[in-house]
Amino acid sequence: MSYIASFYLVDEADSEALASSAEIIPKSRRVLGIIPRTVVDTKEAFWETINSKAKELEGFQHSGFAFVDLLTMYPEIEANSHFTLGARLTQSMDSLCLSFTYSEALNAMAILGPRYPSREEIAEFMGEEGRNSEATQPEVAIQSAWESMIRWLSQVEDGYIGLVLVG
Repeated sequence: MSYIASFYLVDEADSEALASSAEIIPKSRRVLGIIPRTVVDTKEAFWETINSKAKELEGFQHSGFAFVDLLTMYPEIEANSHFTLGARLTQSMDSLCLSFTYSEALNAMAILGPRYPSREEIAEFMGEEGRNSEATQPEVAIQSAWESMIRWLSQVEDGYIGLVLVG
């Protein structure tokens, strides 16, 4: 199984509609407290909303697991994402969702720094994670994730939210 990483630009004015479309909503209520309610899975509504209200940016060609590694290498990026859209979507979508306002995107790019992590830094990270023999050349995917993240974050403008979905 592989993860997919994607990035969207969402107008801040549409963020509430997007978050609401992803929330799991009870279809019926309990009757006399005995019959359990039915739950409606709204992922279809979320994807319809995101397709109509967001702009998808260039896709990521490697497994989204590289983004999990990148975010583990730079935990400050996730801590930097304070806008509530990402947190609300993470709860509803069973995926990692980070949202970045313009200023948060600038901060995240500063955290990532001016160059992608070196082979040595990635090898050290993989060793610390106990994953030395897990993949051949993991640096290719992680460095590509770094480049994509910088490219995506640089497209976030004032009044928009950058939304990273990994799952």
